[in-house]
Amino acid sequence: MSSTKSMSIKTDKKESLLKSAMEIFKTKGITNTTVADIAKYAGTAKGTFYLYFKDKDEIIRTIIMNEASKLLENAINLSKNLKTEKASDRVIFVANELMNAFLENIKYVEIIHKNLYTGLFSKSNNDVFSNAVKEFVANGKEKNTVKAEKKLYIIIEMVGGVFYNSITNNEPYCLDDIKDELFECIRSIVDN
Repeated sequence: MSSTKSMSIKTDKKESLLKSAMEIFKTKGITNTTVADIAKYAGTAKGTFYLYFKDKDEIIRTIIMNEASKLLENAINLSKNLKTEKASDRVIFVANELMNAFLENIKYVEIIHKNLYTGLFSKSNNDVFSNAVKEFVANGKEKNTVKAEKKLYIIIEMVGGVFYNSITNNEPYCLDDIKDELFECIRSIVDN
């Protein structure tokens, strides 16, 4: 077998495991899903799982990074069509797009929220991190990259926590009741 074909098969199996895990996490939840469940759903042996992932935590981190990156990149790309140069408008737009994605699929919140920042800005996902910071610095008042990174971290953690509690628990407020205040806080962080 050629090395190209072998790599393609490995990539296909890994992708199958990732897709299977995501589907099972959405229906059973992360805690109730086992490695055996993922392997069975993917149509592979449990041992095959361990050829690609060290454990369930590693596949969870991979999924979080992949899904969070897709959500953020899509939202950032859509924000480029806004007719504003104001950074706070763009950040609020991105937060609103993330909220809509989470509302469309509640399980996204359960899978991603606790690790949204890590998934988006991990070292292995440096392009998303760099692009988000560059966009933030280019359109905002904050020209210090380190401070911009810190502000983005605060915003992402705040948004993730509010979304999780408001969407999954409706506590302490349902999302409709707190969305305006959330966006006001984002505007305050970005504009100062």
